[in-house]
Amino acid sequence: MSSRTMLLAASLLAACAPRATTVIARVQDAEADRPIPGAVVTVVGDEQMMAATGADGCTPPTSVPTNATHVAAARQGYLEAVVWLRSTGKADGPELKRGRTNLLEIEVYPDQPRTLIARLVREGDRIRLSEGVVCYRHPTDADSAGVDAAGTVVFDRVPAGPLTVQGKAPGFREAAAEVRVTGGETLQVDLALKDTLDTGIVEGRVTDARTGRPLPGVTVRVKALGIDAVTGRDGQYRLPKVPAGEYELTTFADGYFEARMPFRVIAGWTVTVDLRLFH
Repeated sequence: MSSRTMLLAASLLAACAPRATTVIARVQDAEADRPIPGAVVTVVGDEQMMAATGADGCTPPTSVPTNATHVAAARQGYLEAVVWLRSTGKADGPELKRGRTNLLEIEVYPDQPRTLIARLVREGDRIRLSEGVVCYRHPTDADSAGVDAAGTVVFDRVPAGPLTVQGKAPGFREAAAEVRVTGGETLQVDLALKDTLDTGIVEGRVTDARTGRPLPGVTVRVKALGIDAVTGRDGQYRLPKVPAGEYELTTFADGYFEARMPFRVIAGWTVTVDLRLFH
């Protein structure tokens, strides 16, 4: 075989060889919208391929390892950002084309304190719900916590970027809100929960246990739902639209001991709960 023939054969083999799949990552400050030099970008798969960004915020073409799952970008003073690839089942993740150089945009957020304050309220009258759970979801993080007596939960140092905040409480439909958190801010979100369709009415009369006389101005409360009513001159109270379920009534009156009474609400029914107070 002549040298010319051998050179032609080698050229044909090179042309037919599969091209490498590479990625150029462009890392930008998500808030200032400027390139970030000196960021370390890691392509993670069966191996880890690393590269640093230049003055333009871009890495040189970096080989993509077999079974690549995600690309991470990190730099001092910024939160690490992770981009999950579509091959992992992430529907909105980028898809790297084989045999090509792929451009991948990565946004990083400054590492500054961020606080999320979430409150659960009842839709309509905005009464706070003292029982319930709030959770948030972020592409790289998630957390949940129960609300306090004021229907509030505070999350410190939440990740910057888009968050899905969800709230739920007994007897109410879940509610959710889409928000965006930026560096160094405190964000407050009120989640208004709708009553379930299965509600009933609770009513009754509060009297003095010894004399039997009606007691006006007594607060009657369902702590689990964060709702209450005050008795009138005739000692009567009424709580409409109470979700079906089992609860406990608690009374608060000056000069009298606190009284508690369990009860059950059946959808569409009115339940009578009379209370007698001792002093």
